[in-house]
Amino acid sequence: ESPTNYIVLVDDIRDIVTALWASGAEAITISGGAAEGGPPAERLVSTTSIYGAGSAILVNDVPLSPPYRIEAIGPDGLRDRFLAHPSYVARVARRIDAYGLQFASEARDELTLPAFIGNTRLRWGTPMPELD
Repeated sequence: ESPTNYIVLVDDIRDIVTALWASGAEAITISGGAAEGGPPAERLVSTTSIYGAGSAILVNDVPLSPPYRIEAIGPDGLRDRFLAHPSYVARVARRIDAYGLQFASEARDELTLPAFIGNTRLRWGTPMPELD
């Protein structure tokens, strides 16, 4: 077995985030490292990038290392819709079952997520020239 089967990959994180948005999540954060002392949670917005960089995952250009914690706020039934979503079932759930990756979810009545700290302006966009 490949050692990459036993670690959380950037594609796993992307699949989880995709399934959460598609399941009705209204706000999502990702944090990494130890619960205390690690970088703060990164709030996801429409311009958020999630990339792999060696053993770390970059979220909003902030390097996060395992273990990863993803939190989401959404309507009633979000957890059930997420766990049944094809993006989750097709890849993430299979890897959890096959390789024993740790995964847990917990419903809460209240959850406060941090605000997005960053810039949502596109840095490389330019206006189109006017057509004659």
